[in-house]
Amino acid sequence: MLSVANDKKIVAAVVQLRAEVDALTQPSDGTDSRWSQIDYLILEGRRIQALQKIRDEFGGGIHDALELLNHRFLCLQKVRPEDFTTGEYELK
Repeated sequence: MLSVANDKKIVAAVVQLRAEVDALTQPSDGTDSRWSQIDYLILEGRRIQALQKIRDEFGGGIHDALELLNHRFLCLQKVRPEDFTTGEYELK
């Protein structure tokens, strides 16, 4: 039986697919696929999981990971503003 997805699930799926496509179509230095997973978490508003993923992928302490998270968040806002259409994505 098929079910009907709600708007939030559809948007989340589109964001994830876009991150995966972006990772596949850009030149890779080995970090793009790692960032696409982190980008997905950031765009989902899952900051704690993104922070942990940054630490898992790149090492370092919480302070370093938080700086990377904040920097990546701002970069994503510049290059993908359409993915930040609501105020729920603001850094606090």
